[in-house]
Amino acid sequence: MGQGSSEQVWRLTADEAGDYVVDLAGYGFDPVLYAVTDCADLQSTCIALSDTRHGEQLVLTLDAAQTVFLMVDGTANYENVSGTYELRVDR
Repeated sequence: MGQGSSEQVWRLTADEAGDYVVDLAGYGFDPVLYAVTDCADLQSTCIALSDTRHGEQLVLTLDAAQTVFLMVDGTANYENVSGTYELRVDR
């Protein structure tokens, strides 16, 4: 994703099986949102990605007790772009 930007990681563990809607609003920067199952292997374990420039959203279908990692990143490849954001998960 944005190779020059630092990402922040949030862990989501499903309390029950079903769909989880993850919304991200960035303020003052263009964020990218993606979900992985293994932070040490982003390329192979990325299960969803949103990079739209108009607010990011993922819909994740998870099993009960399944854990995924939500990555909030900037889109910039040559500088560390970051800002404040709001991350929300709804069932």
